[in-house]
Amino acid sequence: MAREIRSEFRKNEGTRTLAATTPSEPITIKIMKKIRSIYSISLMICFFSILPFTLLGQEQRVITGKIIDADTDSSLPFSAIGLKNNLKGTTSNENGEFKFTFPSGITDDSLIINYLGYEHTIYHLKDITSPLLVKLPKKIMSLDEFIVLPHPPEYYIKLAVRDIPSNYSASPYESTSYYREKSSENGKDTKLNECVFKSYTKDTSNQHQLLLFKKTENELNANEKGREKEKKKEEEEEMFNLSDFFGGPKGILNAANINNLPPFMDSLNFKNYNYIYERNTTYNGREVMEIKFSSKKRKHKMKLEGVLYIDKKTNAFISVYFHGDMRLPIMLKPVLLIMGVGIKKPYIAIKKQYQEKNNLWYINSCQIDMKINVTQKHMFKKNEETTINVNQLYNINNIKLINPMAIEKSKQFDSTNKDYQSQVHNDIQLKWNQINRVEYTKDL
Repeated sequence: MAREIRSEFRKNEGTRTLAATTPSEPITIKIMKKIRSIYSISLMICFFSILPFTLLGQEQRVITGKIIDADTDSSLPFSAIGLKNNLKGTTSNENGEFKFTFPSGITDDSLIINYLGYEHTIYHLKDITSPLLVKLPKKIMSLDEFIVLPHPPEYYIKLAVRDIPSNYSASPYESTSYYREKSSENGKDTKLNECVFKSYTKDTSNQHQLLLFKKTENELNANEKGREKEKKKEEEEEMFNLSDFFGGPKGILNAANINNLPPFMDSLNFKNYNYIYERNTTYNGREVMEIKFSSKKRKHKMKLEGVLYIDKKTNAFISVYFHGDMRLPIMLKPVLLIMGVGIKKPYIAIKKQYQEKNNLWYINSCQIDMKINVTQKHMFKKNEETTINVNQLYNINNIKLINPMAIEKSKQFDSTNKDYQSQVHNDIQLKWNQINRVEYTKDL
C-alpha cells in the first residue's frame, strides 16, 4: 500500500523605455501613493538540462524557429527544446517561437522538440538550417491503447508521490535559470522584469543567487509624478504597485522543488477533490496517464481544477496544471478599504513541466498567470476600473550535478527586497547572450 504523505501547500513569493500607450496615469501608481508599509504577499507555489558552467565562456551557436501544430498550423506555446546528449534546454514563447543558444563546440548531438500530446521531433545538429519551422503531429491514442485501469485515480497519484525519491534527483545540484515577469493594465504592457538565477537545491530547501537583472518600463511610469516618486524611493522603502504586490519570483523559484506538493497531490486531502481519468496521451514517446481533478468546495482559500500527467512507466509527474480563483488574505482587506480600492476574486493559473534526463526527472519550466480586477472608488467622480495581468515564466537553462556549491549567505537573493539590481552578484561573469531567454515580443 502506498504510504500517505502529508504536505503543505506553501505560499510563495539598466532600465529601457517602451513606447507610451496612453497619456493617462495607471491606477497602480495612484494606489501606490497611498501605500507606505504593508506585508508583502507571495502567491502560490506554483522547474532542463545538465551542462558544466565552464562551457559558458565558449562561442555560442544560435538556432531559431517556430513550433506549430502539423494539422492546424496553430502555434504550440512553451514547447520543450533541448539537446539529447549535452542536456541543455529552453522553451518556446507564447507564439511557439524559440531562440536556442548553446556552445558552438557541441556538434555531434541532436535537437529534441517535445509538446505534451504530440509526437516528438529530432534533428541532428549538423542537418539544421536556421530558422526552423517545426510541425508536430498530434498523437492520437487508439481505443486499443485506452485500457481500463484496475484502480481509482487517487491510487496512481499516491504511487507517483511515493516514487518521488526514486524518480527525481535526491542529490544536491546547481542550476541556472531564466525568469521573466510581465505586468499589464487593460491589455497595455507596463513592466517587464528579466532575471537570471544560480540556484542550489537540496532536499526541500532552495538557495538562489541573482546573476543578471534587466528592467523595462513603459513610459506610463516615466511621467513627472513618476519621476517625483523615484526621488522619494530611498526615503519610502515600501512603496510599490499592485502588480509588484501580487508578483515577485519567490513562489515560482520555490516551485522548482518537487517536494513542495500542492494539496490535491496529498493523500490526506483527497477527500476534498473529485478525480477522473481521461484518455491517455503521450510525451517524448512515453505513454502518459491524464487525471483531471476539481475541488468539491473552496479549500485553502481557493477553488481549483486542473490536470495531472503521470508517466505510466515510472509513475513520475510529467506535468501539473491547475487554475482557480482565490480569496484575498484577511489582513489585506482593511488596507484596501482604507485605500478605497475594491478587488474582485483574483484568478491564477499555474503550469509546471518536467523532463526526463538519464533516468531521472527534472523541472523544465513553470508558468504562472494572474488576473486581478481592480476598482478605484471615488466620492465625486466615476469609479475607475482596471484589469491587471501578471505573467511569470521560469525556465531552467543548465543543471550542474558534480560538486554543487551552496550559495554564500551574503549573496543569497532576498525576495522581500524589491531593489533587485542591488542584489546582483555575477561572480561567473555570465552575459545575456549566453542565456536562453524566452523572448516576449508584444509592445517591446
